[in-house]
Amino acid sequence: MAEEQILQASLRSATGSAESKRLRKEGILPGIIYGSGEDATQVQFDEHAFETEMRRHVSEHVMLDVAVGDGKSTKVLLKEVQHHPLTDRIIHVDFQKVSLTDKFKVLVPIEVVGEPIGVTRDGGILELLVREVEVECLPSDIPGQLEIEVSALEIGGHLSLADLVIGSDAVTLSDDPTITVAQVSAPRVVDDDTEETEGEEEESTSTEPEVITERSSDETDDSAD
Repeated sequence: MAEEQILQASLRSATGSAESKRLRKEGILPGIIYGSGEDATQVQFDEHAFETEMRRHVSEHVMLDVAVGDGKSTKVLLKEVQHHPLTDRIIHVDFQKVSLTDKFKVLVPIEVVGEPIGVTRDGGILELLVREVEVECLPSDIPGQLEIEVSALEIGGHLSLADLVIGSDAVTLSDDPTITVAQVSAPRVVDDDTEETEGEEEESTSTEPEVITERSSDETDDSAD
């Protein structure tokens, strides 16, 4: 787990979409902190400082130390990051306060290790079906990522959540361990005869002349009326 640094925030007095838009134009990221039976606190961060901190982590679901104003830092879990649908810019963040003595559930990214023999030797295709897994642990035990070794996978083979390398008794899986994480599929086989037939059909369709029918003199007279 990466060494935690304190992320500085300040209180946000005004709310609403218009205010949030104004803040983002000034390089300020709006957010909220809730939990521990307390009222939610509207906060704001320096956008550049927040993005710099996020680059230190593999996943967006991370524990951070946040200090609001001149107050002491608080351990929080980054619960949700909202992105702009077109630019992918972060536009809002939600944090949840956590207790250092209580276990809780959190999403952790899955890191694939190795290259399957079914891919390197047999030309198969590695398919990753799950990229994050939910685990339960204390805040101090959150792993940065969980690895899964895929080197021995042959075509038709698969690995499940049970094959993840957890490496600590303090971390337990919350998701069903039988869920498939990765599998190697056979390479796609293209029938040459089918390709030729489809090509001939497309060529036949594209080269077929357009038939234009002359209208009779009666039709021409009718349209003029």
